[in-house]
Amino acid sequence: MSYYYIQALERALAPASVLLEIPVAGKRGHGRDNHIDALIFNDSEVVVAEFKRVLRPSRWGELARDLERLRGPVAQQIRKGFRDGRRRLPRPFIFLGADCWYERDADVWKSGRRAKGWTLPPMLRTAHRDYLCVFPWDGGPGWDGYYFVWALLPFDEMAA
Repeated sequence: MSYYYIQALERALAPASVLLEIPVAGKRGHGRDNHIDALIFNDSEVVVAEFKRVLRPSRWGELARDLERLRGPVAQQIRKGFRDGRRRLPRPFIFLGADCWYERDADVWKSGRRAKGWTLPPMLRTAHRDYLCVFPWDGGPGWDGYYFVWALLPFDEMAA
């Protein structure tokens, strides 16, 4: 799933460069927190991207924790990588991408309304959120397709 998101972001920012699995300082003993999934950038914009497979509602909480982690010391680490004497840094954004199997779950992501145990974490409510059905599927009652959901936020902490 992350491959498709990264390809779309790279094309949107063309010509762009892509770095994957970038090491950053994480909390001691939290191995998952020691990297950024992708950094896509050109001369005018930089997108820090994190991705999760969403098989249960708690995974959206993991995206919220990724957002919190990025807005902390990681923001300054990324910013240092773009200090090269230019007058201004590229405009920074955070992109959070996930997937889900039901349109009702994708609707919760986009609308922010709660449904069947799925609740959008509060810190994601200010993001621009949307979804796309990438594979319609009539697999019986309740199965209606495979969806990509995403959130885009300005990365003000990196710009500061």
